[in-house]
Amino acid sequence: MKAYLKNIILIGHDGDLKRLGFDRGLNIITGDSKTGKSALIEIVDFCLFSKRSTIPVGKVTDFTDIFCCVFEHNNKKIIIGRSNNQPTKCYFSVEYSVDFNVDNEINSNYFKSKKTRTRFEVQKDFEEHLGLSVEDTSLNDDDDYKLNKGKVSIRNATSLFFQHQNLIANKHSLFYRFDNFIKSRIVIDQFPIFMGWVDSRYYRLKKRSEDLEKQIKKIEAEEKKALLGIKEKREKLLIPIRQYYRVLNLKFLDEDASLEKLKNLARNLPSVPLNAEQNVDFNKQLNALEKAKDKELTSLYECNQLISLIKANEEESIDYSNSMARLAEVSQDESVSKNSLSCPLCSTPVTSVVSKVEEVKRSRALLLDELSRIGSYKQDSSKSLNSLLLKRDKQKQVVANIDNEIRQLRKLFRVKNNLDIRDSLNNIRGRIENTLEFFIEGQNLEKANHDLSTMKEELETCIRLIRGYGLEHKFSEANALINETMNELKKDLDFEDDLRNGEMKFKTEDFTFAYYFKKQEILLSEMGSGANWLACHLAVFLSILKLISSSNSVIPAILFLDQPSQVYFPKVTRRFSSNNKQELLGEEEIDENIKQVINIFKVFERFLNELERDPKIGFKPQIIVLEHADEPEFDQYVRYRWSSNGQKLI
Repeated sequence: MKAYLKNIILIGHDGDLKRLGFDRGLNIITGDSKTGKSALIEIVDFCLFSKRSTIPVGKVTDFTDIFCCVFEHNNKKIIIGRSNNQPTKCYFSVEYSVDFNVDNEINSNYFKSKKTRTRFEVQKDFEEHLGLSVEDTSLNDDDDYKLNKGKVSIRNATSLFFQHQNLIANKHSLFYRFDNFIKSRIVIDQFPIFMGWVDSRYYRLKKRSEDLEKQIKKIEAEEKKALLGIKEKREKLLIPIRQYYRVLNLKFLDEDASLEKLKNLARNLPSVPLNAEQNVDFNKQLNALEKAKDKELTSLYECNQLISLIKANEEESIDYSNSMARLAEVSQDESVSKNSLSCPLCSTPVTSVVSKVEEVKRSRALLLDELSRIGSYKQDSSKSLNSLLLKRDKQKQVVANIDNEIRQLRKLFRVKNNLDIRDSLNNIRGRIENTLEFFIEGQNLEKANHDLSTMKEELETCIRLIRGYGLEHKFSEANALINETMNELKKDLDFEDDLRNGEMKFKTEDFTFAYYFKKQEILLSEMGSGANWLACHLAVFLSILKLISSSNSVIPAILFLDQPSQVYFPKVTRRFSSNNKQELLGEEEIDENIKQVINIFKVFERFLNELERDPKIGFKPQIIVLEHADEPEFDQYVRYRWSSNGQKLI
């Protein structure tokens, strides 16, 4: 069963005590303003490890030395104390005995026997007792947001517990602490942990899988780059091997050999003979290279000619198109010719001229038609041009390689004796061996550092284990439960008739809420009426409370609501607080606003009873309502009645 708030205890500086007791289900504290109701939320928030106290300064803080909250969980009582004057000092204890009586045992002497500890130490102990223990929820993609979420914290769950007075009917925000983007993001990200859907192992698997994915992508990119560089590697070996053979005046028959075959040739090069100069025919080799260069230059020239031709054709096509456009524009004669022409002197009709004019008009119409057909035709030659440009670049590289071979051969041609030739041959042989060694060491290093298949197998295992958590399915189920519950609650809550037939939707993945009406999405801020805003807040939070109660949630099943009836003030005419129950029972005049206030409490009552009857839940989660309203119909749920001139918190 989920944890709930059993007691709030204020221990005074002089040892005086103020104890409040609560049960599961509905707990109502009624009273006038300034009686201490709203301070209760802040006291609980402070005891749930808020860094600083937001308890209103005044009588409560003047009276109190230690603020204490007692949570009951699995038949044990978890006691948390916070020093008022020294907020960094905390007290923590767990009482396992069923005979432990809070009213008799917890006082100033109880805490004097306890050693103070830091807030972080006590928080960690409390979370471990709840089962909320995940040390690191940060993932690699968090760096993109400059956000280190770190350890899961009960602090982040308080957004699900509290609806403060200024929030409960707020049209701009649903959740406490969501005015801070980073805090809201952390609450949303840690929500699956609060629900018990995932644990520390899940985040460890997620982080490991992301690390593996990055490593695999990097290695595959390097392999792809290596594959693309095979031709370059082949050239690095082919050129010196070819040169070595030529210097030795040996015919090289493996121009088209693969990289692996070239590696084999490099390992088995012909040895350098003692009379190396007798085998060398520099002129013959130079002539062969010059011929090869001329052949490649001819191909390069032809390629350049084709490129120039295509570019010239494009320019001519543009000029022709522009000329046709200008001709068509000139041919557009907007003047209207007369059907008959007469002599300006005697007014006699001139039929021969009229026939010539008609013939010109027909010719003009045919010309315009022809021009319109020609102007609509275009052919894109960019693909052919790009292909030729790439071919030209490759051809230039071939010519450059031959030039390099010619330069190297001419250097050898200038040697004066046999010793210089042998040194040059050994130099070429050394270059070949170094290149080969570089390739082999690179391969061995890659195999030693990266076992890609092993990484992929580990990644598949991680992904399979992550899928086993079924997080997407759990989000979907949670959304269905919340949305169904919200829309059932909406039927009983005060909602404008004009919008009542719409549908509430909430997404646990990102905590977005919207109302769908006539196929239109309406945001909370776009709704009118405080009654609508209140109904949405209550529907969302009661539905989340049901989800917490029905799941393996590790957070307390509690909800604080501060003055939900405020949207119906000041029209309410019935008395809202009284020390005399008979006065309340004697009030007969009830306006519509009073009815709606009573209805809110009836919704709470029905909701909690249904959860208790639900076989999947079987208990009442805790709702604590801080109210001005005091209705006799709910006397059984009223824990305390406070008034300005009577009993109050302090």
